[in-house]
Amino acid sequence: MSKQGNFSQINDWYSAREPRERVLIMVMAVLAFAILVHLAIWTPLSDKYFDTEKKLKKMRADVIWMRQATPKLLALQGNTSTTKPGSNESLQTIINRTSKIAKLQNAIRRVRPTGNERVQVWIEKAKFNELIAWIELVKNQYGIDIFTISLERDTALSGHVNARVIFIRMQ
Repeated sequence: MSKQGNFSQINDWYSAREPRERVLIMVMAVLAFAILVHLAIWTPLSDKYFDTEKKLKKMRADVIWMRQATPKLLALQGNTSTTKPGSNESLQTIINRTSKIAKLQNAIRRVRPTGNERVQVWIEKAKFNELIAWIELVKNQYGIDIFTISLERDTALSGHVNARVIFIRMQ
């Protein structure tokens, strides 16, 4: 059967209805169309808008937090120190020992030497202030500097960060 035949049958069926039934059918069709538009178009767009707004607020909070942390990191980067005389310990040994002193041993997930004078450290769920104090300790007492650092705010715990740091021994 062709589309025109189907349309003709629907039209014949509709024409056979009484005027009150036709009005009711038209009202129901308009109502069904409105519900379909609401469910198929409006609701997904509205949900997407609110999700995007929520993400934007979170990103703004992260930016504020990072701006507050920047002066501390810049202060650490600006400090220069020489290697402690007679320090023959390996960089990895110093990192492991000082992380215990700074109460970060549970936050350190991995320590990997990347050469004679470099070591890469993965840190998860560390208190930001303790991490900064530890970085200050290894810099001031052992002359170990940050080559690169990547910080990420831990959204599950307030004041905590995940970090990846490459330390380098300054000669």
